[in-house]
Amino acid sequence: MRHDRRDPDDRRPLVERLFSEWLGRNELPSPLDSFLSRNVRPQLVPEPWQRKKLTDLLFATQQFGYLALFCDDLLDDRARRESFDAGNPVSLDKTLARFAALYPDATRIYDAWRLMTTTRFFHWVGLLSGLMPGPEGMKDRAAKVQAGLAAHGGRRAKMLLAGVPLFYEAALEAREALGFDVTAFLSRQNQRPPLWIRTPATERETVKAILEKSHVKVRKSEVCDTALELETVKSLYESSLFHEGAFEVQDLASQLAGATISVRPGAFVWDACAGSGGKTLQLATALHGRGVVYASDNLPYKLDALRKRARRAEHANIRTLDWHGDSAPEFPHEVKQHGGFDAVLVDAPCTSSGTWRRNPDARFRHTPKGLASTIETQTRLLAAAAASVRVGGQLVYVTCSFLVDENEAIAEAFAAAHPEFESLGQRMLGCPEVNGDTFFAASFRRR
Repeated sequence: MRHDRRDPDDRRPLVERLFSEWLGRNELPSPLDSFLSRNVRPQLVPEPWQRKKLTDLLFATQQFGYLALFCDDLLDDRARRESFDAGNPVSLDKTLARFAALYPDATRIYDAWRLMTTTRFFHWVGLLSGLMPGPEGMKDRAAKVQAGLAAHGGRRAKMLLAGVPLFYEAALEAREALGFDVTAFLSRQNQRPPLWIRTPATERETVKAILEKSHVKVRKSEVCDTALELETVKSLYESSLFHEGAFEVQDLASQLAGATISVRPGAFVWDACAGSGGKTLQLATALHGRGVVYASDNLPYKLDALRKRARRAEHANIRTLDWHGDSAPEFPHEVKQHGGFDAVLVDAPCTSSGTWRRNPDARFRHTPKGLASTIETQTRLLAAAAASVRVGGQLVYVTCSFLVDENEAIAEAFAAAHPEFESLGQRMLGCPEVNGDTFFAASFRRR
């Protein structure tokens, strides 16, 4: 798709045309980040400032588009509007309950966005996010809605302000019951997380100093000795440090999850759901060139990316293989001789609800109603991978989700079904305690 080949009769601003193309007529749009990588790139949008503006606005549609529906609903109904403006908590509770019933799933939300004109939709999104101006009447309504919801302060009001669909209410209540600070979590959902990189702990100060000489603002993490937070970054992937393998881009919560795996030089490790290899490389670094990391995935293009990253970082001890999770793979003889793996990581596919700050469209693409098949996959992968852990070895289950059903429930069911493993503990990692994504990690040892 080239922007200069669009319908000449479509005179809408480019951001509106892009949004309509992404939303399409299908029930479920493609992931927004992959759409942006194809359609908002230098060959199609030459100016960097324009690419940033388009990206920010399209991300804002997912951060503020749900609240935009609420604003539009009030603007079109005088009685509800006047009741809301009166600030009566009971009336607002009824209004929120009605809104929750109106949009019980993501399909209804997508359909409502399709029905609203893109110009009107972007007026709301621009006003609510502060990224664009809009008509005075809508500006006044947006301000009153945000102030009224903040004054109410209830769970549903906080969710709406955070752009979190109300069909997640039960999931948030379940997480809060386990001691999680849901209020702090919600308060961060419309703030993009910073860029984190991972360096070897022994090289962190050196990498920090070199980046600072290039006028990059850098902060060290206080909870992870391999993590650096970057600001004002331009052309990071073109830097000599990157091409020399001095660092990898990896979120802080992901680094903390990877650090729950105890490996020493000489260990045999299997990253069962490796993806493009962020934690694979983290584990290989911990081995200091001794031992081996097997990395598997069911998507060949991700393994291709992993191999490329491994070559750049000069990790010769990474082996890749295709795995679909039905049973343990047939590993080479060296693994059998070793008695299995010293550590196995299952970074399972999940709803990605812990990455809403980075991928805000995930709050609509994955919903509680679609959990059943995800949970079945997670349960199957964990059980299949566990068979390859040697006696005394460690098994770690990780997700980038806050949902109890994907986390503690899976870990506890596994422990009950596999008495040969003892639990070493489980915990939430990342946001809201630190400025990153939100992860879960549960660790087991084979008796």
